Amino acid sequence: MTIILADQDTVFTQQLSAKIRQRLTDAAIVTINDAQQIESSRLDLKEPHLMIRNPASVSNLDAKRFDRHFKIDEWLLVEHGIDPAIFRFARLGPQTDLIAAIDVWSRQNSGQLDPHSDDIETDSFDRTPLVHFLFSADSQSLPGTHSRQRLNILVEQGHKVIYLPLMPTYQMVNIQSNGSGLGLSDLLVRLLDPDFPCSEIGHFLQPHPDGYLQIRPPDRSDDLVGIEKPLARRLISGIRQFAQLDADQTKVLIDCAGLPIETTKAIAVLCDICEIILPVAANTFAANAAKRESSDLLAELPSTCQILYSDEL
Repeated sequence: MTIILADQDTVFTQQLSAKIRQRLTDAAIVTINDAQQIESSRLDLKEPHLMIRNPASVSNLDAKRFDRHFKIDEWLLVEHGIDPAIFRFARLGPQTDLIAAIDVWSRQNSGQLDPHSDDIETDSFDRTPLVHFLFSADSQSLPGTHSRQRLNILVEQGHKVIYLPLMPTYQMVNIQSNGSGLGLSDLLVRLLDPDFPCSEIGHFLQPHPDGYLQIRPPDRSDDLVGIEKPLARRLISGIRQFAQLDADQTKVLIDCAGLPIETTKAIAVLCDICEIILPVAANTFAANAAKRESSDLLAELPSTCQILYSDEL
C-alpha cells in the first residue's frame, strides 16, 4: 500500500513524510503536486492507496478520477472545518489525529485490524462517554417508550441532556412542536459547509418541559430518512463537539429508528454507548430480521463502545 501526499509545499510534505515514517517505518510514501504525477507514479494496481491532499494548493486532483485504475481513499488537510470523523484533518500543528488515523488505516488494510472497527477511533480522541445511541429494532413496541425511560434516567441523574431523534417525524413522540427558531432541516443545510462552527449548534436547540434539550424537529421526514452517510456522520460529530464545549460535558441521546441500516451503522460507530431494543417475539420473520440486522450493526462497533440491551435500564 502507498500513502500519497498531495501538496505544493515540498518542505511540508517532507516533514509530514518523516512524521508518518516514525509511526510506520515500512510505509511507501509518494509526494506529488498535480494529477499528472499520480498518473506517472507507477502505483501497484492491486494495492490500496491513501491520498492525503491539501485542497487549497492542489485543487485539480480528485481521487474518484483514479477509481477505474486502483483503489484509492482520499483524506483532506485543511485549516478550517476540521473534522476527523469525515477525514478532514488539521494541516497545521502536531497532526496527532492524522498520524494515528493513518496507523489505523494501514492496519485495517493489511489485515492486522478488523476492518469493521471505527475508521478513526484512536487513543488520541476524547472518549469520555457523551453520546448514547439507542436503536429500536422492535416494530411492536410503542414509539418512544424506551427512549423516554432513558431520558428520565439521565435527567434524574442530574445530567444536562440533548435529545436527537433520527426517525420519521410521525414517530417523534418525545419532541415538542417546532416553536420558533431554526430546526434540524436548517442544521443539516448548515453542516454542508465544512467551515460551519459547531459552537452554533445551540441556536438549533430548545428546552423540553421534561428537563432536556431537543433539537427542533425537521420540516419533513425525508430530510432525515434520506440523509446520506457523510452528512449523518458530520451531524453526530458536530453534536459531540458541541457537547464537549460544556464543562459539565452534556450527554447526548440519539434515538434511532426507521433509517436505512447502513446509515444507522455509520451513526452507531461514532457513539460511546449503543443500546439495542430487540423484539420480544421469538420466531417471527420480523423478529429474526431484527436480530440479524442488529448483529450486523454490533459487528461494526469499535471496541471502545459499550453495548447495552433493552433489559439494562
